[in-house]
Amino acid sequence: MKKITLILLCVMSLNVFAQEKQFNWKTSFEDARLASKDQNKPILVFFTNQQDSESLETLRSDFFGTDAFKSLSNKMILLFVDASERSTSITHDQKMKNQRLVIHYNKSNAFPSLMVLDFNGKVLGASLTQISKENISNYFTFLDTITN
Repeated sequence: MKKITLILLCVMSLNVFAQEKQFNWKTSFEDARLASKDQNKPILVFFTNQQDSESLETLRSDFFGTDAFKSLSNKMILLFVDASERSTSITHDQKMKNQRLVIHYNKSNAFPSLMVLDFNGKVLGASLTQISKENISNYFTFLDTITN
């Protein structure tokens, strides 16, 4: 019984890992801007401080975990901005760059949040800072209008 449980746990872990890796998240604003300009696509910025919360879980399941996002992710450049102090996966230089992005674009210091930029760094539309199923649905509608 223990072996079966362990095997099932491993299979489920691999599935979750594969879902996270299926999207091509950039971590450099400059790389995202260049890709946006080259591919003529808007930039979807995901601001997070890596704090587990109900909002983050809702965003993961009702936004990132949907077929609608999978479809949209091909029409946008994805930029992941980690603003957590405890992150060990990014360099000190990248942490400083991320903090500058938060100061410039995420003035309300809302985490998690989403916003869309053009290749010049101009904000397109409103940010998604109040995470709820209804707001996510409305944000998908907004994203459809700028990617079509």
